[in-house]
Amino acid sequence: MKQFFLFLLCFALATTGFAQPLQSDILLLGTFHFNNPGGDVAKTKTFDVMTPKVQAELENIVKKISVFHPNKIFVEWPWNEQQELDVLYEAYLGGNYEQYINATYPKPSKRDFYLKSEIIQLAFRAGKKAKLTRIHAIDYKKTSFPFDSVMKAMQTAKQVALMQQAQEASKRYETSQNKKLETYTLTQLLLDANTKEKLVLEKALYMNCVKN
Repeated sequence: MKQFFLFLLCFALATTGFAQPLQSDILLLGTFHFNNPGGDVAKTKTFDVMTPKVQAELENIVKKISVFHPNKIFVEWPWNEQQELDVLYEAYLGGNYEQYINATYPKPSKRDFYLKSEIIQLAFRAGKKAKLTRIHAIDYKKTSFPFDSVMKAMQTAKQVALMQQAQEASKRYETSQNKKLETYTLTQLLLDANTKEKLVLEKALYMNCVKN
């Protein structure tokens, strides 16, 4: 089972001071999956990031990120597959990214991911604007979110109330997020994803399953 809801883009800015150790400022940007393959526990709708309106929003968002002057950008990509990410980013910087993807990934689902995901649409765009030569893979996948196993254990233990609680929490999230995906702009969706309340909710959905 894939991760639940929150994806993080990390923007790092290294700053130094006289006679002080190296320090870094980190900007974390939580977002949803722009290209939603339906692999998460909560089944949310797809948001079309390719419309002219959303593309204009992305340019504006990246412009605001550039004020932070990031010198490193980290994304949810397997850390041991950095070479593939480098090839993709090199094609993006070269201006022939779409042609490369169309030729390399003829299968529509694969092609859509490489064209529409937040890694490409947001992180690559921000990296290019910041004149970065590399986007860094940081995802560690040798772990799991055993939602199915947890639910099966609840069922075996006849913890009906706990199962219902988990299912209702997921359903509430689906209903709320789907309504936002239908009515919010991309900017509003990203602002919403980074509120304190949303972060508390996301963590609770993880931790409640784990601790129970």
